[in-house]
Amino acid sequence: MGRNKDKEREVARIMYTKQGLDARTIAGRLNLNIKTVYRWIKQYNWQALRSAELTKPTQRLENIRQIIFDLAEQRLAISNQIKEAEKKADKDTIAQLRKDLAQIDNAASYWNKVLAQIDKESKVSLAQYLLIMEEIFEALRQYDPKIFIQTIEFQEYYLQKLTARYEKH
Repeated sequence: MGRNKDKEREVARIMYTKQGLDARTIAGRLNLNIKTVYRWIKQYNWQALRSAELTKPTQRLENIRQIIFDLAEQRLAISNQIKEAEKKADKDTIAQLRKDLAQIDNAASYWNKVLAQIDKESKVSLAQYLLIMEEIFEALRQYDPKIFIQTIEFQEYYLQKLTARYEKH
């Protein structure tokens, strides 16, 4: 496969897995045959990569933070409605709005607990991280020893930086 096709495939992979674009859109934008894009999706298991991208902890955390933000906005709006209802002495509306407020508070509490749990679960220990890095560096050494040798300084730098970051926490 030519260098150009490698680059096209990499761009297509990013468009599919990270940007969530469909095969037809990718084919159109990159001037590729749609069958080629479908073949790459299947051959390189891009669907699994896309699913992993959508469910990775950072994305899940961001989604939950957005839910909590939206709940806070709803709470603020209802609090303002309660103030208006109090001015009118509308007891029925006040009672209903307070029930709505309690439901939002319960939902916010629930999502804050979920957020804390996911954050806790997504922490990777230094030992686990070092093991993964060793596996990556070993795979690189087996794949291309010359590149492995050229990256030894980077490997040492990165591992020292990583260790220092973990020592701070």
